[in-house]
Amino acid sequence: MPKLTEFEETFIRATTLLDDPNAPALRSEIASHLDTMIDYAADDDQRRIALQFKALALNHVDSIGRDRPDVTETKRIRALEYSRQVTFSIESRR
Repeated sequence: MPKLTEFEETFIRATTLLDDPNAPALRSEIASHLDTMIDYAADDDQRRIALQFKALALNHVDSIGRDRPDVTETKRIRALEYSRQVTFSIESRR
């Protein structure tokens, strides 16, 4: 298996923290990983995908404890669904 790129490693770190029950307390760490993803994007398309994923992921984190549980869950699902785009962008470059 090829070595993971910095983009891939930070994507894994960010998505792992998104599933943490204490995600709001980890917001700055999540945002940092997402910013690193953006910095290491291979091209403009991957950068655009990373920026969109960051927006959706942080929208989910910010809704925890603020919005109704069904709204928070919808935002979580949208972020996870968009993570497929990130995964596809990684796979298409391998």
